[in-house]
Amino acid sequence: MRDSQRSKFYSWEDSFIIKLIPDYNSPLCYDDCVALMQRVCNKHKIPMPLVKITRKDSGKSYYRCMDHSVNLSIYGHRYGVVLHEIAHAIACKTKPDDGGHGEYFVGIYCELMGRMFDISIEYLMAQAKKYGLKSTRLNCQEGTL
Repeated sequence: MRDSQRSKFYSWEDSFIIKLIPDYNSPLCYDDCVALMQRVCNKHKIPMPLVKITRKDSGKSYYRCMDHSVNLSIYGHRYGVVLHEIAHAIACKTKPDDGGHGEYFVGIYCELMGRMFDISIEYLMAQAKKYGLKSTRLNCQEGTL
C-alpha cells in the first residue's frame, strides 16, 4: 500500500510538532514507555503490542502491523516516538486500510498529542492541513491520557 502522506507527515512533525511541544523529546525509561502504551491501548480498546528494543545503528523506531509489535530504538524512549508508534498500532487495528501515515493515522496522532500535552486537537489538525496532510477526527472518549 502506498504511503502518500509519509514525507509531508515527517516534515510537519519535525518542523512544527517538535517545536510546539517541548516535552516531545523528553526521555522515558523502558517501563514508562510500556505503561504509556498500555494506557493508550486500554483507552482505545486494542490489545497491547509486543514491545521490542531495536539496537540497530539506524536509530529508527517502527510499528509492524503484521505481528502487532512496536520496535523502539535505544533512542526512541521518548514521549513523541512512543505516541507516534502507538498511533500506528491503533490505526492498524481499527482501520487497517488507512496506510502508514494516512488520514486516520494523522487524526489519531493529533488526538494522542492533544490529550497528552493539553493542546486543542482541532488546532493540531488545522496545522496538519497547512502542511498538506489529510486527517480524520476520531469519535473517542474525552479526557487526557
